[in-house]
Amino acid sequence: MRCWEDSVTLIPFLPFLPFFTFFNFSLFPALRRVDFFEKIEVVLNFVKDNEK
Repeated sequence: MRCWEDSVTLIPFLPFLPFFTFFNFSLFPALRRVDFFEKIEVVLNFVKDNEK
């Protein structure tokens, strides 16, 4: 369940998400970008659920 662990790890760094996105794409261009965006979506959905 690595995706969930990554999401939890990302939450404190949400303000730095644009930098992380650039960092991730520049260092790991070979990664599946769809998978990365899915992780972002999971994080955003998790935050939205917590705001309710």
